This record gives sequence, C-alpha cells and structure tokens, in this order.
Amino acid sequence: MLIKRVSSLPAFIANDGCLIREVLHPSHGDCRLDYSLALAEVAVGEATYRHWLEQSEVYFILEGEGDLHIGTETARVVAGDAAVIPPQLEQWIENVGQCTLRFLAICSPPWQSNADHRLD
Repeated sequence: MLIKRVSSLPAFIANDGCLIREVLHPSHGDCRLDYSLALAEVAVGEATYRHWLEQSEVYFILEGEGDLHIGTETARVVAGDAAVIPPQLEQWIENVGQCTLRFLAICSPPWQSNADHRLD
C-alpha cells in the first residue's frame, strides 16, 4: 500500500510559475503509473505563465476560483470542476478568488519539465 501525505512532500515552482507538490510520479520509483498527479497552488491575484505541455492534462479544482485559459477559450472554474487540457494548446490559469487556488493536475504521460514550454 502506498500512502503519501501532501504536507510532507517538497514543494517547488514549476515552469508555469505555480507551486507544485508531486503526489504521484513514476520517476519517484514508488509507483508504476501512466500519469502523474500533483497538487498545484496559485496565490490570490496571481496567474501562471502562459505555457503549453506536450501531454494531456486534467485540472480538478479543490479550492478557490479561477479563470482558465485554453487556446482561445476562457472559462471560470470553481471547486468541484474538472477541465481537460489537450496537448500543445496554450494554457494558463488566473486566481480571481479570495483564497489560494488549489487544484490537482493530472498529466498523461507523466509531467516532465522538458515537455512544459513557457511562452512568457
């Protein structure tokens, strides 16, 4: 059985500028998955950099409110929403709420920094 406590995971700033804690990633050597799972955070009034990924990504919003930009579309997302981000489309998310925007980011195949391309 594999259990991870998010509070004990190291945090880092990803290429898109948000705070990330990798929860599950096959490169850690503790699981064999075809995807990665991370907890992402964007502070109030902040936004990630415009970027695109080589892989598909899903955001599941846990807390807060944001404007999610994918390609030429923008949508408001709130806790309980899931959004699919196709590969190679420009994306970024803005925290427009009153608390930290927290969401799960699931990438398939697993996220790699060299497959995350910043546009700003």
